[in-house]
Amino acid sequence: PYTLSLHDALPIFKDNSKDENISWDDKVKNVEKIWGGKIDFPAYVPEGYEVHDLIACNSMGNKSIRIIYKNEDSYFEVKQVKEASQAPASLVKVNDNNSKAQEKKEDKESTDLDATKNGIYYNVKGSVAKEILEKVIDSIN
Repeated sequence: PYTLSLHDALPIFKDNSKDENISWDDKVKNVEKIWGGKIDFPAYVPEGYEVHDLIACNSMGNKSIRIIYKNEDSYFEVKQVKEASQAPASLVKVNDNNSKAQEKKEDKESTDLDATKNGIYYNVKGSVAKEILEKVIDSIN
């Protein structure tokens, strides 16, 4: 029988954003190595936002990426998970490019949207308007 060690149970995080001596290209390459392929950056990013952090996680074979964008007043993040089976069961179709999205919650503090595209589960959330997050999630190919 297989015995799960404590090391296997802990997620492996790779956060290069705090290392000032590594180039952006090297950060992306390191995260893509953990992810096992190219990162799906959104084509649409609202004016004034910049990538603040790029994190990859490989926890017991479940690979994910978090891309955190910030400006002076707010943030949003895009989470990508390789196993789309982790997506919520009840998703509604929002457009014709084989993506599905569901609004999870919206309040004054943050908005949270889910989508699946080409077998990848995406979660986009942040302290920005729902319409902006919809543009961000729709721009991911």
